[in-house]
Amino acid sequence: MPPSAPGTIRLCAPHGTPVYRSLNGKHPLVHALFGAPASPLALIEALEEPTPATIARTQRDVASVTADLAATGVSASEIAAFVTARDPASQALIPEDVDLVLHHTAPATLGARPWALHVEVTGSLFLNALAPPPIPSVSLAEQSEFRLVRRLLDASNCRFVFSNLARTVEEIKTAFSGTSLPAKVHHIAPGVEIPPAVAARAVQRFSALAAGEGAKGLAVLYTASWNRDPLSFYLRGGHEVLAAFSEIAEFCPGLTLTLCGPLPETLDPALLNLARTHPRVTLIPQPLSDAELFDQLLAADVFVAPSVAVTTVSTLRAMACGAVMITADPPGVEEMINHDVTGFVLPGKSATIDRREGSTGIYLADPGLANRYNAAMVQGLSLVLKGLHDHSKKRCATALRAKAALDQRFSLEGWRSGFAELAAQAMEKRSDI
Repeated sequence: MPPSAPGTIRLCAPHGTPVYRSLNGKHPLVHALFGAPASPLALIEALEEPTPATIARTQRDVASVTADLAATGVSASEIAAFVTARDPASQALIPEDVDLVLHHTAPATLGARPWALHVEVTGSLFLNALAPPPIPSVSLAEQSEFRLVRRLLDASNCRFVFSNLARTVEEIKTAFSGTSLPAKVHHIAPGVEIPPAVAARAVQRFSALAAGEGAKGLAVLYTASWNRDPLSFYLRGGHEVLAAFSEIAEFCPGLTLTLCGPLPETLDPALLNLARTHPRVTLIPQPLSDAELFDQLLAADVFVAPSVAVTTVSTLRAMACGAVMITADPPGVEEMINHDVTGFVLPGKSATIDRREGSTGIYLADPGLANRYNAAMVQGLSLVLKGLHDHSKKRCATALRAKAALDQRFSLEGWRSGFAELAAQAMEKRSDI
């Protein structure tokens, strides 16, 4: 591996390794951190195959972390399961000569080398390798996995944790009080990468919106999750979007709906038939490239995602492309969308799915409840969609305010520079490994 320029931070983001492919792959927010001109960060890709040196290192790391985690008092069998969930085979794909390993979503690390972590939702810190989410009678703080994760995060090799949501930062500080973590968890306002050609087309669109030249009718876009799992259709509220369309289509002749992603066969038969046969519903079941997704966003008047969790990338992309965002009320969404000003936040879903765990203050969602029909959400979607269909000026004004908020608060440059600063500070504290 060739040497880096002086002052360069060699950073590996092992998001193509098996442990992350099974989790959520290459996270667009994390991927957007790299590529800035004159950046001090040199992205080192994970290996395609392990080397004898990385295999030997991983074996040492497994032994080291197993011995260290014994201090938690957790049983040897649970520690072994916890270490196995970090997938030593994936760890052996991390090159030898890196300064910092960047993880996202969960600490899928053996913790033996300096590392950092991006986390959007606090509950994702736990891979549930040892047990299902805690039942109300058992506190999360008493769970073995919580104690093991806390040990990893408290260690000196965990250089920093950062989130694009301020509420997640505060939640982590509360949940892990009494450790070193509150001092090394940080908030950075998120930014997303918009290709130059897309940005140029968006400029033209916003000029038309400012001139009051919004299209007649209402083109609504819904997209599935990255993982293409048909069950994610429920997690992102697709069944509620279809139900709302069914309720108002007769009264909104200019309303169209594009559904990107596979439909679950468990969907209500009437909604399944609607999606497949209605002349104003376009179903795109095959995967779309990023370029094709941007084409859809630039053609949509509204992007609707009544999801059980925040959809940061989708939200910021929609704002950048002039599609008005309609979302449910998962914790954290209020940091991006100001209801009835820069988009629409519909209440009712969080109260039925989320609960605040008493021993830690962490909000935990029960995805098993996501496929339930939420009548309040359907009613809210119906009212907002009909209002935007009937009042194009309101839609145009909302899209313009959203773009102004995006430019002011959610820049890609700020996202990148904030992370680069944290990485540089982490390297100042570096010790030989």
